Amino acid sequence: MKYFIQISQLLITLSLCNMAYGVDQSIGIQELKPYLNNPKHIGTGPFTYLGFKVYDAQFYSTDESGKLGFALRLNYVRKITNEDLVKATIKQMIRLGASENEITKWQNELEKIYPTVDQGHHITAIYQPSGSTTFIHNGKLAGKINDQQFSKIFFSIWLDQKTNSPELRTKLLGELCPPSIISNTCIK
Repeated sequence: MKYFIQISQLLITLSLCNMAYGVDQSIGIQELKPYLNNPKHIGTGPFTYLGFKVYDAQFYSTDESGKLGFALRLNYVRKITNEDLVKATIKQMIRLGASENEITKWQNELEKIYPTVDQGHHITAIYQPSGSTTFIHNGKLAGKINDQQFSKIFFSIWLDQKTNSPELRTKLLGELCPPSIISNTCIK
């Protein structure tokens, strides 16, 4: 009987976790609807740095190629200053081949857009077919960068085959290929 109760408690806990996970996906989709037509949740995965979990990432897309738009939502589990967010983003963009001129321009824009995040905050980056990337912080518009090259390099941080987090990339993309702005060939 003791084991039956423990198993029942475990099943209830797992069920509640799954319900919360589904609610989180639903909230993410609702946030995207003003920007994307019929977004679908594709994949989710954690990002860790030096053994510490930093955020859970969720990838959404309107179509298999991402041509009609897609989004990446980062749900933070720890506080990170906007300076550190900008620094980490710029470091990855340089690693992926952004030029010095691009970095100077984008860094200034990101410094205005990125907030300091705390546990429970989220930032959603939305790619739209016009080539722009819109940033949402906790459901409110944080800013927009109208630059196709920025969008390509920015989303490549997570979705390109040269990412520093290949396991996260696999979880985010699931069975899909990376969006066409990142790669014209399907490399999973």
